[in-house]
Amino acid sequence: MLGLKGMKVEERAKEIIRYLGRLQGDFTRFRDELDLVGKHLGHAQSSYQNADKRIEQFGQKLLTAEVAPGEPAVIPALERETGSGYG
Repeated sequence: MLGLKGMKVEERAKEIIRYLGRLQGDFTRFRDELDLVGKHLGHAQSSYQNADKRIEQFGQKLLTAEVAPGEPAVIPALERETGSGYG
């Protein structure tokens, strides 16, 4: 009787070890996917910052182009909307 219980415990231990192996694989895949999302977010942030700089430069060029001949080339600061959620 004791031998049968020992075999059942051993069988159950093997099942638990197999299950833990599958969990480890699932965790590894999840971590890899999360790392990829982090990289994409980093690229998106960098692209946003580059685009923001470029639009600022473009706005300054537009303001410079609006100066009429004979007027002083005073360029007012480009004002940004603070409530838009973009900066």
